[in-house]
Amino acid sequence: MYTKLVKLNEIVNEALPSTLDPRDIYTPGAWVTATRVDDMMLTMGGSLDLKINADIYIIVADSGIPVVLPKLEELTIKAIQVLAARGVSIDEVTLDEGVILPNLSGGAPLPSYKISVTY
Repeated sequence: MYTKLVKLNEIVNEALPSTLDPRDIYTPGAWVTATRVDDMMLTMGGSLDLKINADIYIIVADSGIPVVLPKLEELTIKAIQVLAARGVSIDEVTLDEGVILPNLSGGAPLPSYKISVTY
């Protein structure tokens, strides 16, 4: 599962800086986190092939709505384009997210959009 998550993070990183560890996020950037195993199948060779559900939080600094919303839209579209081109299924995009990262926001939520995917 971790290997699959690392590969997904590498794909997201093609669109914008991304990380699996929220302590390492710089804005603008993305936090990639697995939510569950979606499907498991044993291959003919005996290895386990699985799909994971993951959330990708696109996060920007809080610079006020007129600046934040266009930047979130731009980064989200770019991420979706890269994900789709690499065969990642986009399940949902949520526009009303806020992520608290104490190392960046001092406890206040940072503006973010969430892309839920299956990979």
